[in-house]
Amino acid sequence: MLRFHPRKVYVEKSQSNGNKKRRMRNNKNQNKAPMKPRLPQSLGGAQSQIFPIKGSLDELFIEDALFEDCSESNRKGRFISFDQVILQRTLLRETTFQSLSMRDSKLLGCDLSNAKWESSFWERVSMEDSRLTGLDLTSSCLKHTLIKDCKADFSSFRFSKCTSVHFINCGLQEADFQGADLRNCVFRGCDLSLAEFSHTKLSGADFRDSKIDGIKISPENLRGVTVDVVQASYLAGLMGLIVK
Repeated sequence: MLRFHPRKVYVEKSQSNGNKKRRMRNNKNQNKAPMKPRLPQSLGGAQSQIFPIKGSLDELFIEDALFEDCSESNRKGRFISFDQVILQRTLLRETTFQSLSMRDSKLLGCDLSNAKWESSFWERVSMEDSRLTGLDLTSSCLKHTLIKDCKADFSSFRFSKCTSVHFINCGLQEADFQGADLRNCVFRGCDLSLAEFSHTKLSGADFRDSKIDGIKISPENLRGVTVDVVQASYLAGLMGLIVK
């Protein structure tokens, strides 16, 4: 196993059951912004190569690093972990990483087109201004993740569990969320045209200000979803209602 720098461990104070129940009942906190990545004040100089070896990558751990203008497309590997890492203008097109882990990290201006990152784990991750067309995150777990100003058409979050995940101003045309757990997630200013939401858990999700033309969703999945007036009229039409 390759490892860079000793790993840091954060200990969070536990909360009583009473506090947890009160927080769950507080609707104002249902869609609060994701926690920001916990990054050190300085990551040192930028590096232009992420992976120190050629060929297939297995059990690679990368920590406390800044990478800029890297080209790592078409790489394959398993059990790769990024912790407290910033990736800027990095090419990761058509990579195949099984069981990838990403914590307390940022991706800015990156290209993950057609990458296959199934069964991955993300926690406190921010991704902005990136190309995610065809990105496959099937059966993944995303916690406290911000995906903003990204082109993510044809991406797949099928059967994934998303907790405190916000999609802001993203192009998600024909994205696949089938069978995913998206409770309390936010889609703000996104294009969700023809997106697939069948058999998806959506209670507490917020779709306001997003385009939902042609969205594939069942009426029973809309319970507890927040929409704006225009969206409500459109969804009523899908259910056969006539709004006058």
